[in-house]
Amino acid sequence: MPGPADDDRIPEAVAPHTLSDFGYGDLEKGKRIGTGGDADVYRATLDQDGYTYPIAVKEPRFEGTIRKRVFQRFETEAETWESLNHHENVVSVYTWGAEPLPWLALEFMDGGTLEAQLGSIDVAEALWLSGRIAEGIRYGHRHGVAHLDIKPTNVLLRDTPEGKWDYPKVSDWGWPRCYWTTPIASRESHRRMPRRNSSTPRSTEAPTISPTSTNWGR
Repeated sequence: MPGPADDDRIPEAVAPHTLSDFGYGDLEKGKRIGTGGDADVYRATLDQDGYTYPIAVKEPRFEGTIRKRVFQRFETEAETWESLNHHENVVSVYTWGAEPLPWLALEFMDGGTLEAQLGSIDVAEALWLSGRIAEGIRYGHRHGVAHLDIKPTNVLLRDTPEGKWDYPKVSDWGWPRCYWTTPIASRESHRRMPRRNSSTPRSTEAPTISPTSTNWGR
């Protein structure tokens, strides 16, 4: 009997767009599409080389002056999330910055959330989805990061051709527990993005993890 790995509805992995460097001022920010914790997510667009690309932009929610701890926490989230960029089941970070406010530019997930699909997924698709989600979480673990907030609203989907299942990616790495024994990323390189035709992608070799890394719970 065929298993979920043999189903012809399984899609190919959906990659993020490959974009040249851009800044906050290059984005045309639209409506808010998500909210949670102390941040909001907006749908934005970016014009490059004659194409208009959808981008998800995450910003902290605040009133008045932004506190220093908000900057620090947002920077930690950005560095942590960006360090997991090279897995097909993790939502990609394009770039981020702190001016005119902390912001994070993310792969736009046009298929919505897994939560919205609950009740309409058959057993084969549920098994396949579970495996792909687990691979994304495992990749974080291998790189010293535990997500700590996995739920259907934090699993986002990319649209695929008709007759194929939507492709899942784990999002919202904003409350991770890190087990790194060295800094997550160089401060000087935190705004770098993969460029077109790059022949030197960032290394995905897992760093040395401390003995406490076997405990992934709170």
